[in-house]
Amino acid sequence: MAKKGGLVLGKAQMMLSEEYIKRLGSEEGRYWILDEFGLTTSFGALTFGHALYKGEPSGPTTPDASTKMRVSDSVYKIFWTSCPLNPKFWRGQPRNLRQAFENEVEVLQTAKRNYSKKENPCPNYYNHGTMEVSIEFAGENYTEEIGWIEMERLDRIDKPTNSLVDVVNRLHNIGYTHNDLSSIANVLQRNPSRVLVLIDVEKAEAVNETLVQGDLAAAKRLDGDIGHSSVESISDTMRQLKMEDYASM
Repeated sequence: MAKKGGLVLGKAQMMLSEEYIKRLGSEEGRYWILDEFGLTTSFGALTFGHALYKGEPSGPTTPDASTKMRVSDSVYKIFWTSCPLNPKFWRGQPRNLRQAFENEVEVLQTAKRNYSKKENPCPNYYNHGTMEVSIEFAGENYTEEIGWIEMERLDRIDKPTNSLVDVVNRLHNIGYTHNDLSSIANVLQRNPSRVLVLIDVEKAEAVNETLVQGDLAAAKRLDGDIGHSSVESISDTMRQLKMEDYASM
């Protein structure tokens, strides 16, 4: 089933990417292509963006990284919404991808209505929809449904200016708990303000005391991890620049 899912998501990715690049238009000596670096993938769902490069397209060849000019302002997250439910699909637990898609859309739209773009605890929502994808698999033809969301592109965490507890509280204030903060993988950063943002809100649920406390405990733990990582980063940078030599001046 994972192989079939890969084909479905790959075809949908190609179709959405072609439309997105067409929408951006072309310029002589520059071209947009799919850019997946650093974005999340899990069974039945895929997130991807695009990047602008200098030069001319070179087919399937990976372009020289030094020719990358900038990345797209938005990313797509796609869900295989017609995927049948099976407890073996995702870490031994049922994964309802249609429900996950609808849930994420609801949370992103609610956050958009309640917060400015700068204060939104989630990625800023742009658009969403569904599409049909036709594939051939194991000698048979299939037509599958994909749900897609276009949202704000975010960056990796680097010396954030706010706490994750604050971000989680803002999500709680609009009636949702995140419920998937077991690792830092579901947290990114909005630049240039360097504020933390919660991603992958597909498992969000209505607030209740137990879930709120679970979110806050996880956020406090991750704040400690983020703070430690930031200190390590700063220390590494200082060592590279030999800033210790100036400490006594």
